[in-house]
Amino acid sequence: MSLSYFEQFKDFVLQQPEAVLQAGVFTQQLSPLMIMALIEALQQHLPPADVILAAPSDHPVLIFALSQGLGIPFVSAQILDIVETDDADSSGFLQDESLLQVQIAGKTLAIARGALPQKARVLIFRDVLSEGIMTLGLLHLIEYSNASAVGVAALIEKSYLGGRSRIAVAALGIEVRALLCLAQVAGRTVLEKRGLDLHIRKQELE
Repeated sequence: MSLSYFEQFKDFVLQQPEAVLQAGVFTQQLSPLMIMALIEALQQHLPPADVILAAPSDHPVLIFALSQGLGIPFVSAQILDIVETDDADSSGFLQDESLLQVQIAGKTLAIARGALPQKARVLIFRDVLSEGIMTLGLLHLIEYSNASAVGVAALIEKSYLGGRSRIAVAALGIEVRALLCLAQVAGRTVLEKRGLDLHIRKQELE
C-alpha cells in the first residue's frame, strides 16, 4: 500500500465531524484507488476465512473489494421492514423457512437460510465499528447458521463507543482488526496505537 494513501486517509478521517464517520457514509467520499489501497492493507492482517458477512449499512464497493482481495464470497445481511415478534424464541431468533432472522436494537436483521455454509469460517466486515450492536446481530446470524466467526475487520473503529468490549463479551476469542482506532480526548478525535497503523508503517519502511 502506498504510504501516501494511508496518510491521506488518516488526515481525511481526523478532519471529519462525527456525523460523517458513519457506516456507509464516509466511504462514499473515498476515491476508488484509495479504497483499493486500504482494502489491500487491511486484508494482509486478517485470519483465514471462507466467507465475508457484512451489515446492510456497509458500503458495497468496500465489501466487493475485500471479497476480491481475499478470493472468497460475501453475504450482506438485510434489514426487514416487518418484525415478526410472535415467532421469536427466547434468544430473539425468529423462525422462518427461508430466512435466518434476529432482532437487534429494535430491528430485524436477516440473511437467506443457507447463505452461510455450515461450519464455514466467517469474517465479519464493518467499514465503521462503533457501538458493536449491529455486529452482535451478525454474530448471532453466524451462530444460527452453524458456522463460526473468525474475526471482525473494519476500516475504522471508534473505540470510545465500546464496540470491541461488547464483541469480546459476546464472543470469546474473536479478534477485531481495524486500520484506524479512534479515541476522543477533550472533545478531539485522535488515533489510538492499537490500530494497524504502526504495522503498516513498519512494512512500508522494510
